[in-house]
Amino acid sequence: MAHEAGIESDFKIELTVNNKKVGLKSFVRGVFVNVILGMVKTLKNVDEPEDIVVKIQRNR
Repeated sequence: MAHEAGIESDFKIELTVNNKKVGLKSFVRGVFVNVILGMVKTLKNVDEPEDIVVKIQRNR
């Protein structure tokens, strides 16, 4: 089954772990984009997302 272009094709996504860029296959890009957009769109007082930055860092 071919992956059809969805909303994820409207967005560029990059993943960096420990300062190394990680390549993402189409399915994984789609999961990231759809999950993050879904969460952001439910937030009150947030405009239509054009640019989203999520940074996760271990507490030390």
